[in-house]
Amino acid sequence: MTQLVTLDHGGAPVSGANPLQVSGAVTLPANATAALGNTTDAAVVTDAAGSIPAFLRGLVKLVAAKISIATIDTLTTITNPVPGKVGSFSIPVTLTVTNGAYTAGDVVGGLITLAAAVRANGGMSRIDTITLGGVAALAYELWFFNADVADAAIPDADPFLVAAADEALCLGVVPIAATDYKAPGAGAFNFATVYPNSLIVKAAAATTSIYAYMKAVATTTPGTTTLYLNVKGIYLD
Repeated sequence: MTQLVTLDHGGAPVSGANPLQVSGAVTLPANATAALGNTTDAAVVTDAAGSIPAFLRGLVKLVAAKISIATIDTLTTITNPVPGKVGSFSIPVTLTVTNGAYTAGDVVGGLITLAAAVRANGGMSRIDTITLGGVAALAYELWFFNADVADAAIPDADPFLVAAADEALCLGVVPIAATDYKAPGAGAFNFATVYPNSLIVKAAAATTSIYAYMKAVATTTPGTTTLYLNVKGIYLD
């Protein structure tokens, strides 16, 4: 049999409009700071029957199994990246080239290593902008790889030969046209800016570098021994 108990205060039932008021000192029991609950009931982590302490223990175990200090540290690192790497990168590369005739298909400047193009080993990034400065406004192709090709470190002015086995290493190709260049009035150099349609690149498992080769697409003469390349983008992880 259920019996209802009604609390009165000031001659009227206790309610939100007539709250129960307590005055005087409140004394906590001696064990108020002791650990709550009991550990005699085994943790319940399924839909089985159990006591409230068992379900609470099971909930704690499930949460602890999925969230660790290492996980929190990782999330903190992503949310608050290393100073100087706040989600973007800009990698300048000075290419030493031959001030002579390149044949179409020759490598210009040798192997290009874009160090820290991704934040962590095997990571991904998005290349948004590529700039190239030099004396002459010449057309090239910039080939990106996640590792060097089988014919390792193809030197400047050698034919750009990529074995069929290296096809899986290629991440994308960005053309730089002669019409992409602008000259500063009477200046003695030309500067190209290209936007490679948000090219996504992923590094190999054990490195944070992306690799590239610049290929001549016609018989060209740079008119200098130095070209200035800069690759800019956003870290994705």
